[in-house]
Amino acid sequence: MNIEKPDPNAVGRRLRTLRRQCNMTQAALAARVGIGTGPLNTLENGHHLPSLPVLCQLAQVLDVDVNQILFDPIAGGMVRETPPQYGSQVRNESTFSA
Repeated sequence: MNIEKPDPNAVGRRLRTLRRQCNMTQAALAARVGIGTGPLNTLENGHHLPSLPVLCQLAQVLDVDVNQILFDPIAGGMVRETPPQYGSQVRNESTFSA
């Protein structure tokens, strides 16, 4: 199974949008997450992906699921599988049972 890596630029745009929807400044969000405004700015500008601990804190403070930060909600978090005998198939995550 090949899971596509989140695009840092798209993640940054979603972070900025979510932060603004919460009416938070970069300084306020950074303080609540426990990082500086510089690293948050770097994330919002798409230069890096957040580490797992920072991602979890961002999701908690912004009151969203980590998938809403990492993936396009319209695409539905697609997982691409490429079985050698069948070619490329795309399945929606919601088809997987937990």
